Amino acid sequence: MDINDEMFVGATSSSQCCVWDMKSLRAPLEQRDSIIRHIKCIRLMNDNAGYAISGVEGRVSIDYLRNNYDVPEDGFTFKCHRARRNNSELVYPVNSMRFHRGYETLVTGGSDRYVNVWCVKRKKRLTQLKRLPSAVSALSFSHDESLFAIGYSTAPAEEEQQPGLPALSGVILRRVDQWAFGPRAQE
Repeated sequence: MDINDEMFVGATSSSQCCVWDMKSLRAPLEQRDSIIRHIKCIRLMNDNAGYAISGVEGRVSIDYLRNNYDVPEDGFTFKCHRARRNNSELVYPVNSMRFHRGYETLVTGGSDRYVNVWCVKRKKRLTQLKRLPSAVSALSFSHDESLFAIGYSTAPAEEEQQPGLPALSGVILRRVDQWAFGPRAQE
């Protein structure tokens, strides 16, 4: 779920997304089924035009609110956090997402140990940050969006595949720079 001063969005275990206007919480403003099954994360867009949903199948769905006439009618879904190995594609869950207000980018973190920065308007990946020691579990920007926090921890599936190895978890703080998060990365 995600909340701001104007909107609240939540997802159910049956992959249904509900959006409420904070001024009127009696009934959802909008309710619809998501194309993403097994939802891991849902985030409101900074302008409240819609929301992003991520799931275990290595995809993110961008859904726009139907009552917003300033945006395209239909959203879109894109594949991410995947790797090619031995002529097959490994698909990793997208565990966490955040929108950056200033640069209008979406940041995703997955079990593949990578953090990706996306331009939603251009439907393009801008940057992939350095690989982390284990799966990305949480992402967050500071209030003024000058710092970016990445939480990582060993996923249960990783522990099963490599028994005996110590669990790796931690938090990395980095400055938000224009090269990784901003317009320069879009060139």
